[in-house]
Amino acid sequence: MYKVFFVDDEPYIIEGLNLLMDWNAMGIEIIGSADNGTDALEKIKELKPDIVVTDIHLPGIDGLELIKECASLPGNCPEFLLLTGYGELEYIKKAMRLGARGYLLKPINPDELSEYIELILCDFSKRDDTNSESDELISYVASDTFMRIIFGECSEKLIRRAEFLLGAERGAELSLMLFGLPQNSSFAETRRFIDIIRSLDGVDPECVFDMGFSFAAYVSKAMTTEESTSLAQRVADVCENLIEAIIVLPPGSPELWCDKISRVLVERQAGVYKNKIFDYSRINNADYDSDIEMDAEQILELARNGDYDAAEKELKSVFFAMERAGMQTRRLRGFATLFMFGLYKYIQRIGLDCEVLFNSASFRITRALHAYEMFTVCSELLEQVEKLIMKGKYVSEFQSVMDYIEKNYKKNITLTDIGRAIYIKSAVISKIVKNATGMKFSDYLNKLRMQEACRLISKTDMTIACVASEVGYSDYAYFANKFKQYSNCLPSQYRKRVRHMK
Repeated sequence: MYKVFFVDDEPYIIEGLNLLMDWNAMGIEIIGSADNGTDALEKIKELKPDIVVTDIHLPGIDGLELIKECASLPGNCPEFLLLTGYGELEYIKKAMRLGARGYLLKPINPDELSEYIELILCDFSKRDDTNSESDELISYVASDTFMRIIFGECSEKLIRRAEFLLGAERGAELSLMLFGLPQNSSFAETRRFIDIIRSLDGVDPECVFDMGFSFAAYVSKAMTTEESTSLAQRVADVCENLIEAIIVLPPGSPELWCDKISRVLVERQAGVYKNKIFDYSRINNADYDSDIEMDAEQILELARNGDYDAAEKELKSVFFAMERAGMQTRRLRGFATLFMFGLYKYIQRIGLDCEVLFNSASFRITRALHAYEMFTVCSELLEQVEKLIMKGKYVSEFQSVMDYIEKNYKKNITLTDIGRAIYIKSAVISKIVKNATGMKFSDYLNKLRMQEACRLISKTDMTIACVASEVGYSDYAYFANKFKQYSNCLPSQYRKRVRHMK
C-alpha cells in the first residue's frame, strides 16, 4: 500500500482528512500526522510517506519550506498537496514551482481531493508498472532460455543468450542446482517455494524457475564448492518442509545438463536421494542402464513420427519383457521416467504445455509396484499427448483460448494460468491473442476489464474501489492508471460525465 501523511495545526482539519475518503479502499494507508512543520519534517524522514497533504501556513517551518527540505532528502520525494484559503495565489505559485502536485481550497471538496489522489496514484502506477513489466519480461526470457537448454535444445544462440542473462563470459562454465519437491506438490506450493528461493540474498530471482517433474531449478555463474554448499544449506534451512532433496551439479557446460537431469530423475525414482543435500558427483548411475535408454528412445521415435499405435505396442512389449527378466521395481521406474522425460522434451519443443499431466504421471509412477501399473501410466500419458497433438491444440484451439479469457478476465489470470488450463505453452497463447486481436495479451485483458468497468461505473452505484476489485484489480492505483489510459479520464471523472449526459 502507498502511505499518506497529514500536516495541519487545526485538529478538525486532520480529522476531516481522515474521514473524507475511504483511503484504505484506494490502497493508501494513513501513517500519521503533525501539527507543525518542524515535527512534520522529522516524521516524514522517519516514516517516508508517498503523499503529504499539508497546510501552507504552519507553526515552525511553513509548507513551502517543508517541500524544499523534503526535496533534498535521499530517495523519492513525496507528492505534496497543499491546503490553502482564498487570496493566496502567490503562495500557490511558489509551491507549484517547488514541485507541489496541486492545491485544495478550504473547506476541502471531497471530489477534488479524490481526483488529485487518483492522478497521483496513476503516476505511481506508471512508475511501478514500467519496472514490473521489465522484470516480468526478463524473467520470462530467462526461464524460457534455461528450460530449452535443460531439455536438450543447445543451439549456440541459446547458450550465448544464457551467458548474457547471467553476465558470464563467453564459453564460461555455469552452475545448476535442482530442488526436488514432494511429488504431490500443488502448483501453489511450488510457487511458494520458488518465491522463497527468489527472495534469498545473493540469488538472482529471474534464474529460479519451475522445471516440471516436481523439480525447481536455479542457474547461475559457476559457483565454488563452498558457495554452492552454503546456498544449498540456506535453502534447506528455510524450506525444510517444502523440499525433499537438493542436487548440486558441478560447474560445467550447459550442453551436458539434459543428460545429467535424465539421470537425476531416474535416480530419484530409485530412491537414491535420502539426504537433503546431494552432490551429483556421488551418483553412481547404478539404476541408469544404456540399454533401457535405447529402448525408451526407440519408442519415443515412433511417437515423434506419429505412429502412436506402434509406440504403445512397443511400450507394452518392453515393460513386460523387463518384468519377465525379473528386473527390480526401481529399474522399471527408471525406464518409465526416461520415457516420460523424453516425451516431455518433445512436447516442449512443439509448443505444448502439459506440465500438470507429467507431474501427475511422475507421482503415479512413484506409487506403482508392478510393470502393468507403470505401463498403464505411460500408455495413458502417451494417449493424452497424442490427442493434444492430433488436434493441433497449439494452433487450432484459438476459440478455447479466447473463450477462457472471456470467462475468466475478471480473475487474476496470466498466460501461465491459461496454458495450464488448456495445455498450450504461454508463448503460443500470446501469439494466438496477438493474431486475433492485434494486441498483447495484457492489453487485450485490460480492454475487456475496462469495458466492464465503464459499464459498472455508468450503470451502478458501486464505489470506484469496488468496481476495480470486481473487474480483477486488487491495486486501485493500477486500475486508475489503466482506466485513464483507456478512457482519457479518471474513473470519478467518467462517472460525472456519464451522469451529466443523462
